[in-house]
Amino acid sequence: MTERTRLSSSLLNLITDFEQSLTDGINTALDERAYAQIVEYYESENRQDRAGEVVDRAINQFPLNIEFHKLKASLLIKSRRFDDAHKTLSSAEVKEPFNVDLLLLRARVLAGQNKFDQAFDIVDDVKSYVDKDDEIKAFLTEAEVADLSQDYEQMFQALKNALIVDPENINALDLMKKAVNLSRQHFEESILIHTVIVENHPYCAKAWYNLGHSYAFVSEYENAVEALEYAFLVDSTFEEAYNDCAEFCMEISEFQRAEIILHEAMMQFEYNYDSLYNLALCQYHIGKIEESKRTLFEAMQLEPYCEELHFLMAKCDIKDGNWMGAIQMLEKAIDLEDQIEDYYFHLGQVYEKINKEAKANVFYRKAAFQGEEQSYYWEEYILFLIRKGDLEVADKYIKISGECTYSTRIGYLDVVSKLLNGDRKKGIELFTELIQEDFDSKEILVRADESLKSDKEILSIIKYYEKE
Repeated sequence: MTERTRLSSSLLNLITDFEQSLTDGINTALDERAYAQIVEYYESENRQDRAGEVVDRAINQFPLNIEFHKLKASLLIKSRRFDDAHKTLSSAEVKEPFNVDLLLLRARVLAGQNKFDQAFDIVDDVKSYVDKDDEIKAFLTEAEVADLSQDYEQMFQALKNALIVDPENINALDLMKKAVNLSRQHFEESILIHTVIVENHPYCAKAWYNLGHSYAFVSEYENAVEALEYAFLVDSTFEEAYNDCAEFCMEISEFQRAEIILHEAMMQFEYNYDSLYNLALCQYHIGKIEESKRTLFEAMQLEPYCEELHFLMAKCDIKDGNWMGAIQMLEKAIDLEDQIEDYYFHLGQVYEKINKEAKANVFYRKAAFQGEEQSYYWEEYILFLIRKGDLEVADKYIKISGECTYSTRIGYLDVVSKLLNGDRKKGIELFTELIQEDFDSKEILVRADESLKSDKEILSIIKYYEKE
């Protein structure tokens, strides 16, 4: 459902008549409320230029109405036309020199012009004498100025003060998530602030939402999910809460829970290929491969050039043993994005499955060099070489990998290579060193050569260090 279809019939008629008057070149006179409604509509549609035209008409018709001057200045600030906003405010200040809103708009203009000290001076002056309602505006302006000056500590403190005065202030809550994220040091305090708010105002969905993100900042995803579930239970129209909650569920591998939340969201809101991708990923992880494929097909109709969709479809085909389908999807993913090592790696795996070792070798090697700082791809390539008996080539890449990354697992593969090449003494010496450094990674030995699981000397060393 589009924004336009959600408009009330009276507002829709008002907008339609106004746009027709523009087309006809007629300067239709409206009342103040109608002008305000039309401006609000164009702002919601992100049509700032048209909103500015409407405000200009309103000012021409109602030159003494300060609200329209404030509205024009605000629009100009949003469009970063600070010099024009300065002129608008100067004209309005002649009429009302001590108007708090005009002063705070002036502070925002100065901040936009990088005159931060002057902007803060105005805010501090306003805070010294205003009442509670205007104090909230002053704190919010201080936060916006601090944001522009990248002083996220002051931004956080200003918003904290705003929420002390008005705990449910939507503007303050909207900005607080950003302030917490960018300050990088108030995660626990943010949890406390928002916990207090929801205890006293349990139906404040935005506070629950911020609480969820505060928990996520410190990787407490279970608590984050619970808070975000409260957010969309309190406000069933809170689309971001649904989507973020699903993502946090996925973060802790709660894919079935995420699937349910995504289905609920998609029944209520318009969705895009990102939402479908997340849904397909959940379905893949809980074993609903055919459903995942259907979801991915729908997503591809919306966005045929997203390589991640093709890669996930390839993984579904791999699960089904549809090797040719997987190859086709992986090749398409690489055509769209040729810098992702995982795509080459999976292509190598598929070619190995169908016994096309030459092609598998090409793509395993490509994955290793593409992700050269990640030991995993080197490990898997060297494992492949050892499995097919190319010990000389395996030794070569063991040395090359050491120039790019360090991994005890590659060290263990070097042990296997030495043992298979007949250099048992060096192999056992290296194994003894490695098992003291990384006991758990020894399992890769058996992946490379199953006969080692019954090697008495290897088992004796493992038993000795297992006791330590």
